[in-house]
Amino acid sequence: MNELSNPNPEFIFHLVPKMDFFTQIQDNIYTPKRFSQDGFIHCTYGEDLTILVANDYFSKELELLILKISLNKVKAKVRFEAPKPIPGGKSSHLQVNSLYPHIYGSLNLDSIEGIAKLPKINYVFHFPKVFKYYSEIKDGKI
Repeated sequence: MNELSNPNPEFIFHLVPKMDFFTQIQDNIYTPKRFSQDGFIHCTYGEDLTILVANDYFSKELELLILKISLNKVKAKVRFEAPKPIPGGKSSHLQVNSLYPHIYGSLNLDSIEGIAKLPKINYVFHFPKVFKYYSEIKDGKI
């Protein structure tokens, strides 16, 4: 079974510019800047789909982080729903999948299994080979 046909993955991913992530943490909780606008945290799953989303929405970012989130550890409600595109993004990821995970609340940091920078080669993001534990990151250095 293709991993994108099963909307019950073990891990989901959230993409965020590096500086935005570290400035949006308070009391072991992460709340993205767009949360007040959207009412949820945009997420994705599967390596290929995640990279499509990264290239559709974050192509101008120099340092993009990927949060590897354990679905079973998220305290807020997670729903797999039709995409809710952000204005200004491209749409290649919309051709691949019809359901995306949305977290309806702030993200508890202990649900983050790993963090990595997405490598960018020839202006295109690629899925990272290695993730670091959140506890290994000091002063925002990944």
